Amino acid sequence: MLARLKADVVVLAPPWGGPEYLDAEDFHLSAIKLGGITGEDLFRIARTVTSNIAYFLPRNALLDELGSLVPSSEGCEVEDQFLNGKLKTRVAYFGSIAHGVETPCGDGGGGERERRVEEVPSATVGRSSSAATVGQ
Repeated sequence: MLARLKADVVVLAPPWGGPEYLDAEDFHLSAIKLGGITGEDLFRIARTVTSNIAYFLPRNALLDELGSLVPSSEGCEVEDQFLNGKLKTRVAYFGSIAHGVETPCGDGGGGERERRVEEVPSATVGRSSSAATVGQ
């Protein structure tokens, strides 16, 4: 069935392996375990459906690991999401949805929320308090 499935966008929001990810300095996609499928495998499976993927991950997901999921000619955009001034999650955008992410700020009813997007050349990719375009 997966071979016949086509979609405009796939959103991946897998379980992160329990609360241990909170104490880890870095979160590796290999920590995602869905049966025998890792986070990298999950991404590769999603790419058989579409190249437009949004990958919801914890704040300590590694930017260079995300950039390595696609050829450097494609790149990805990583959006750091903040709640009350604290980095909470990351969303990596791949394919045609990777460019032009809006940066609204405002109160969504649960306190201050802000999104910051900043393009960074791939040679300087690393930890960032804002989002980065990876691998371009």
